[in-house]
Amino acid sequence: MIHRRSLIGAIATAPVLGIAGCRGDAAHVMMGMQVPRVRGTTTDGLGVDFAGLGKAALVRFWGLWCGPCTRDEPFWQETVEELRRRADLTVLSVHVGKAPDDGPSLPEWAARQRPEVRVPVVDDATMAIMNAFQVPGTPTHILIDASGRIVEHSWAFKSSRAVRSFTRKVDYILDRAATAAAQ
Repeated sequence: MIHRRSLIGAIATAPVLGIAGCRGDAAHVMMGMQVPRVRGTTTDGLGVDFAGLGKAALVRFWGLWCGPCTRDEPFWQETVEELRRRADLTVLSVHVGKAPDDGPSLPEWAARQRPEVRVPVVDDATMAIMNAFQVPGTPTHILIDASGRIVEHSWAFKSSRAVRSFTRKVDYILDRAATAAAQ
C-alpha cells in the first residue's frame, strides 16, 4: 500500500533530484565499449597503447585542476594500494587538460607520489584520450578486461567504504575472467 504522504513527497522531490544530477549515469555509454585505438605518453616519456595493454587495466581519468579529483585523491591512493597485489591488472591514470599554472607541473606532481601509490600518469593535455574513451567527466575510473572491453566504471570514490566496494567488484570480475579462461 502506498501512503499518500510518501507519494506526495516523491512527486515533490522528483524535480529536485533531476536538477541535482540523478537522471542516470552518463558514463553508461562506455560500458561494453571496445577500448579505442589511442596512444598516450606518460610523464616518464613511456608510450601507452590503450588498445594493446595485453591484460586488464584500471584507468583513472582526472585533473589537477579538478576539485572533486583532488578531494578523491586519498581514496584513489587507497584503491591503488589495495589493487597493487594483482599481477593480472595494470593500474594507470590519465591526466586530462593542462595542469594549473599556480601549482606543480604534472611531472613534478607525479614524482612527489609515494612509491606505493605511484602509477604511470599519461598526459592528455589535449583531451584526445578522454574524448576517444567518451569519458563524460572527472574523476572517472574504468576497468578494462584483458580483451580490451570496458567492463566497469566508477565516479569519485568519496570514502574508504566505496573503495572496498569497488575493489571487491574488481576482484570478482577479474577472478571470474581467470576462471573462465582456465576452463
